[in-house]
Amino acid sequence: MLSLLTCVLLAPSVLGSYDPIALEAELADWKASRAGSIARAHGFLKSDADDELRRFYATKLDIARLNVVHPNAHFSLDSPFTLLTVPEFAAYVRSSTLAQRSDARPSDANSTTVLPASVDWTTSSCIGSVQQQGNCGSCWAFATALALESAMCLASPTPTLVKLSEQHLTSCDKASGNLGCQGGYPSKAIEYVTNNGLCLGKDYPYVSGTSGNDETCRATSCVPMRPTSLKSVNVVPGEAGLQAAVARQPVIVGIAAGNEEWKQYKSGILASCSTTDLDHAVVVVGWGDSANGSYWRIQNSWGVGWGDRGFMQLQRAAMLNGTCGLASDASYPSLA
Repeated sequence: MLSLLTCVLLAPSVLGSYDPIALEAELADWKASRAGSIARAHGFLKSDADDELRRFYATKLDIARLNVVHPNAHFSLDSPFTLLTVPEFAAYVRSSTLAQRSDARPSDANSTTVLPASVDWTTSSCIGSVQQQGNCGSCWAFATALALESAMCLASPTPTLVKLSEQHLTSCDKASGNLGCQGGYPSKAIEYVTNNGLCLGKDYPYVSGTSGNDETCRATSCVPMRPTSLKSVNVVPGEAGLQAAVARQPVIVGIAAGNEEWKQYKSGILASCSTTDLDHAVVVVGWGDSANGSYWRIQNSWGVGWGDRGFMQLQRAAMLNGTCGLASDASYPSLA
């Protein structure tokens, strides 16, 4: 039951059309939902019932405002991050902070090439499923593995998708400057794979999402795959260069995700972000057009319980560096 303090804090004059009892029931329903179950598994629930209720209501207010500010996107309570404050969510995302852009080979993708009207790599047989990085800042490892799986599949005479090990990168790629659960940079991870190979996911399964730790490297316990002629290629900054690259294969991008928009995003086309720091890595898997405008499609590593089953649409042709900075720091693994 609600305490007297909570009833005062959530008095009708503050709640507007919401009453405390109904709000408590709505919170209970959310905690029983898939989003609430994911939040519980990741330690996002709070021990204080009054604190949870205040956070829940604050998020409802944020969602109402965001749905007005961003009419072509939809924000909802159906997110595992609902009970986190925006600063707490930003800190969660920043645990994956990317290192400085590397000196990978510049892209040879020709941005003047005639491109198709749309691209969607998720309809091909050369893209992996949405993964869950959990309580570890290993987005860089997940983005690298996903993009490399696609690159290897597309380069094969008989395209076959092979699941690679994010744990191998998280635990073992340290000499290059990557920091496991404290963040890293995909092009450095590609450099590691070039020199050391990468084990299969089934031989070196991911556990850091549960433990929150890098875990001891045990690369010697499996036989790594060694892609030939592997290198990381930087995409020329800007949406034209990114589009030319994505036409050939899925592309890794650094992006500004530690903000309220990403925290409660559910579907639709997001036109802008309230932060600019590139604090997360995702993979651009296509582009297209809809009644609400042109968009990029990205694949995240926060599980299918976030966003549109793990995917997001960002407005395309929006600004020089792309929506949320997605066109300012992009790269892809090349086997050419």
